Amino acid sequence: MGSAGVSLFRGRGWAQAGIGPQIRGGGLRDGFVYDAQAGARVFGGVLVLFNLRGVQPWDTEPGDASTISPAGFGDGVTCLAYGPGLVVELARGVSLQVDLDGVTHVRNIAKGPTLRFGLSVSR
Repeated sequence: MGSAGVSLFRGRGWAQAGIGPQIRGGGLRDGFVYDAQAGARVFGGVLVLFNLRGVQPWDTEPGDASTISPAGFGDGVTCLAYGPGLVVELARGVSLQVDLDGVTHVRNIAKGPTLRFGLSVSR
């Protein structure tokens, strides 16, 4: 996947975007994935961000295994997920990230909100 980004607001914000191929094989439809994120440090160790991610098949012809694709992307429909996020610095080098994404415009997989969280540690 190739991506590019830029610093905004004198280093208090950022934006990045990426795109690349999704080669699955095994009778599943190939396509491309894309993502974008923009955010800013609102105060202290708190960052607010917005995420966008998706998958788009190359074509809409049925694949050999499109009806049993566990990922649900085998039917020629874009999968699009987007929503806000928050990163809170808990201690020096330790942060908690929480994202709330809404998955839309899909078939064969659940639509609706997804809550994700992660802990990052760096030194």
